[in-house]
Amino acid sequence: MAKDRPKGRSKASAKPNDTYSPSGPSRPSGPEVLPHDKKVLDAFLREVEENLWGISDEDKARALKDLKDHVLERYRPRSVDHAMDVAIATVGSPEVLAKGVRTLYGFSTGFKSFLVALAFVFGISTIPMVGTLTLLGPWPVLGLLVTFMFISSMGTQVGLKWGAAMGLAAATSRIVALLVLLFGQPDEYTLGTSSALFDFILVSMFLLLVGALAGHIRETSVKDYFENEAF
Repeated sequence: MAKDRPKGRSKASAKPNDTYSPSGPSRPSGPEVLPHDKKVLDAFLREVEENLWGISDEDKARALKDLKDHVLERYRPRSVDHAMDVAIATVGSPEVLAKGVRTLYGFSTGFKSFLVALAFVFGISTIPMVGTLTLLGPWPVLGLLVTFMFISSMGTQVGLKWGAAMGLAAATSRIVALLVLLFGQPDEYTLGTSSALFDFILVSMFLLLVGALAGHIRETSVKDYFENEAF
């Protein structure tokens, strides 16, 4: 599966035995984990997993294994009280770690395809309407705001190609819906003026631009993440 990760391996992943293999031997895990500490570790890993939405099962398993090994490297059961809590505190909160994992691995292709499909649906809500359906202008402003917010926020999670695809999907759906209304109900629906048509085209292009720019931010953040590696 294609990933959003840049070429080259990070410092942490450059270790000889750092590759995840379901059937292969695991890395040395340090001292034996005490029963109480094992429960603490399992609860921590479950909390991290709950925040790993959108990434593939393979990447999720790899990330959780690497994180577990990372915690166990800091586990000193005979040195301090609540040793597992201390070890976990050194790697960060589940929310921050999950965000780092999503930055490192990126969303799965299936989830990104779902986001593109969702952007297509949102784009329909931006069609200029008349009468009581017009909100503060020649198009439904609320629908535009929701669509722009969705594309700009999720575009920063999927990268340039998929961010642009989300913008293109929203722009395409509004164009298709407009054509259906214009040719399907020629006596009932019209954009009204050339200015309204210009606004429609401008907004459609802007949707694509927002998706591409948001995706570019993703590419930049991944580069920065590898230069200043979190774990």
